[in-house]
Amino acid sequence: MTYTPTQTLTFEEFLAQYGDDPRYELIDGELRDMYPTGTHESVSGKLAGRLYGEILRLNLHWTIPKNCLIRPPATEATALRPDVIVLDEAKLTAETLGKPKQPMLTVCQLVEDGYCKQRYLLGMAIQSTLFPELRLALEDVMP
Repeated sequence: MTYTPTQTLTFEEFLAQYGDDPRYELIDGELRDMYPTGTHESVSGKLAGRLYGEILRLNLHWTIPKNCLIRPPATEATALRPDVIVLDEAKLTAETLGKPKQPMLTVCQLVEDGYCKQRYLLGMAIQSTLFPELRLALEDVMP
């Protein structure tokens, strides 16, 4: 049997190669493939929903992103994708990562065997057939 050591990556190398792929994390320089299960995802979703309910109730300017990549303090080669994380929107808007884009939301609705897509830009009211009483615009959910 031959032992092949795993390739170690720096934080910057991980970002360049796997930063946009939510399937991977970097722990102490080692690439880790994540395999979430249905139960795991269900628990994470329910927890995020409960926490977000409290954020809304307390009128806090915090958010719970669906996907997030964090670099814990005092680590050199670690990049984690937490199941649930609460972030302060004021601190998030100060970050300058990535390329700024025109804010847009696309709502996809399954109709028979295909999807009907509706795009919404800033200033447009979001329409929902599933929640017809919902009054929401993209500005309401932007940081």
